[in-house]
Amino acid sequence: MSTIPNPPPTLHPSEIDRCLELLNPSTSDEEKFVALMLLPRFLQQNPGSITLVFNAMDFRFLERLLRTKSLSDVDSSENVLRGIAVQIISCFCSLEELISKKQIIARIPSLANLITSCNQPDLIKDVLKVFIRLSSEELALEQLIERENFSKILICFTESHDYEIQNLGLTLIRCIINTFVDSTPYGYIISNQDSINELLNTIIYTLSSSFQIIQGRIKFDILENLVLIFSSMSDQLGQRFWNLEHNEIPTWTLNIRNGLRDILGGKIGCEQREKGLILVNLLMCNFGAEWLFSPTLNSASTKKIEKSPAYRIDDESKFAVLVVKLACIEIRMILDQVAEQQQSETKQTTLQHEQLLAACYSILERTIEYLSQIGESLETDNEESDIHRFMTKFDPDLLLQLKSTMTETFRVILEYLVDIKNSLITIETVINDPIVFASIRILSAWISEEDTLEKEVGSVIPLFIDMSRHVIENEMDSSLINILIPAFLNLTTQDRAREAFVDHDGHDLIINYIEKKWLESTTRDISDELTSEILGPLQILLNIIVAESESFIVPNENKIWKSVKIGSEIVEILVPGLKTKGYPLSKTSQIILIGNTLLFCLLFVSATSQLDMEEKEIAEKVKKLATIFYRDKEKLRSKPAVWSQLEELIFLGERSLVQKSRDLQYYAI
Repeated sequence: MSTIPNPPPTLHPSEIDRCLELLNPSTSDEEKFVALMLLPRFLQQNPGSITLVFNAMDFRFLERLLRTKSLSDVDSSENVLRGIAVQIISCFCSLEELISKKQIIARIPSLANLITSCNQPDLIKDVLKVFIRLSSEELALEQLIERENFSKILICFTESHDYEIQNLGLTLIRCIINTFVDSTPYGYIISNQDSINELLNTIIYTLSSSFQIIQGRIKFDILENLVLIFSSMSDQLGQRFWNLEHNEIPTWTLNIRNGLRDILGGKIGCEQREKGLILVNLLMCNFGAEWLFSPTLNSASTKKIEKSPAYRIDDESKFAVLVVKLACIEIRMILDQVAEQQQSETKQTTLQHEQLLAACYSILERTIEYLSQIGESLETDNEESDIHRFMTKFDPDLLLQLKSTMTETFRVILEYLVDIKNSLITIETVINDPIVFASIRILSAWISEEDTLEKEVGSVIPLFIDMSRHVIENEMDSSLINILIPAFLNLTTQDRAREAFVDHDGHDLIINYIEKKWLESTTRDISDELTSEILGPLQILLNIIVAESESFIVPNENKIWKSVKIGSEIVEILVPGLKTKGYPLSKTSQIILIGNTLLFCLLFVSATSQLDMEEKEIAEKVKKLATIFYRDKEKLRSKPAVWSQLEELIFLGERSLVQKSRDLQYYAI
């Protein structure tokens, strides 16, 4: 607090009345000043009298105290006068019903001037505490975020070297954002989109710049506040903000990246590391893995990438690998803790641990997607692509380290899920466990891209199938199955995994799932959503049929016919409709569905021993539709994005047609 002469310890009622009389606008400045010298201690001792004093206060005189450099005929320093005024306003702000009063809100500009014009740290702290209290009030917030006032708050935060002032300024900024975020969707504060963008940009750029430059305790406080701010921006307001500069990675995210590199690359405690990883995940969720792995690529031209020194890209790469390694460490630690709790039959996993695990899993998932994109880009041998130019400077040893670290982490995740499978926990309990669900999600993402750990993966296939079967049988949300489909698709291309899948009746699960989705469809227009739900499962069955042929088809013939009948209905709808429209690229997913469905049906029918009348009709219909579709392959060849996914399907389908036209009469043309 500013130095203020100590008033008498207590005031008698008559003296209180006398103070109130002296506050009358008609009294002299000297008389008002005498009353104000007594009021701070009086209000602290008698909070019930705050409203009484508020009503008697001459706010014009109080304003003069805030603005004055000196008062004539009064022997007191300017800081004492200002301190008295701030103390009195602070007392008023302790009452909820007073912070919305215009007499208080009108003082905000003068208070804002104080925090940049005076050199008294205690006085600045008192003003910031008043602002924090006022930030929860809508009308006061309007004044606080007014450009001139808010710029002074930011100056106070960025230019002070006093930790307490920095921390109070940071708290005030967060409080302003919290109230702003809570209120804006309802149109209370700012209706102009440009003003919203300007305010958010100003705040985030200021915080990110300070986060990059400042060292010491406040850096960790900024980290915590960035996490809190971004976590609260998941609504419409937040989405608008994230999309402001989505054409390229904005500068402020690179500032944050540099600040995170300082923190995560140093010796820090668990709490700071956890917050750092959560912040990494928040930025990766909105700007992709490119922000972590290749910010140079997204903020520079191709020529600049070529001229970028190797050490710069190497430095960026090392930080990305460090983040993934730290995420893997956290995953192992949390899963080890969860496993120990399950063995002791105690459940103590905190929400904080669940959130951290989810963040680390998300970092891994986006890393997997990014590395997959890199692999696809390099396979095309497009040396002119930016990502190809960038990856030529990426240290291959770092990539090997990254893959090794991730592989070992997924081994731990597999072991955790195997323990779950071998436990006495019911399937329903397992499905509803957020850690199990999150673990299956990330493992599925890994399995869909990787063929490593085949033996270990085979041991959890029964758990995946049992959980998926439980979802179908109990008509639960099918999100779990949708997560597992890409994993099943890759697994059924591997001999050992495919054998485990079939042995545990995974094909029955897929057949029933296709039937379920087909029956749930209220129309037969084969929408994009229905296509995405059926295509993956159908490709799984196709993988098995191509690999196992009659050894799989013959013993499961009656079951598979259900999917063949649905497939015949699908192509009967799609082939004529898309042929008429010239196979538009907007229907690429449906065209790919046709190719997979025709091959699936043709291979199945060619391996069946006997067909009844209905089945012969279905077979002939499929053959005719296949002939129509395959005759249009030149049109399809002119669409590279489509043809690359159809070429092999059509080749195998035509070969099947030719073979059966020779061997089976019901395929006669």
